[in-house]
Amino acid sequence: MITDRPAVLDTCVLINLLATGRVAEIVRVTKIGGRVVLGGIGLAPWLRETVFAKILLNQNDHYANQINFTDIPVQARNLCIQWILSGAGFVIDFTVGEGEPEANYDLEIPGKRGGTLRTRYCGKLEGVSKETFDLAQKARDKLGISMHQWLDQLIKKESLRILREENVR
Repeated sequence: MITDRPAVLDTCVLINLLATGRVAEIVRVTKIGGRVVLGGIGLAPWLRETVFAKILLNQNDHYANQINFTDIPVQARNLCIQWILSGAGFVIDFTVGEGEPEANYDLEIPGKRGGTLRTRYCGKLEGVSKETFDLAQKARDKLGISMHQWLDQLIKKESLRILREENVR
């Protein structure tokens, strides 16, 4: 494995995709924006129980290979898979990006629940009883705002009130 060489290649091609550990190294030596092309033999999943598959497997057990998508690194962008040789082989290609994909997690989601992807993931509160949950939904409906807006306003207002009272003492 090459460890001290910077990413210098514009395109890398790996024919035996199923060679463990090779994809990460190929990505490491490929420039950001460069292309990686991977290929191998292995039957398309929907063909595995066909006569076509049985005949090929009788000839070469490599046709039983399956693509391990966990070997594809997070830097893969615009990944495309094509089944070739009537579904007996495949080609995967992608552009090398930097780190995890980026997204805007702060867009407001319309609807009764409201919030954003970020607030739905990061803003979890302790669970409440079914009765309290039902009351909260009724209050939210009466106000005509999302649950996110209602809870955000309510918790902020009550927290500030409690903290002000604490400072007065």
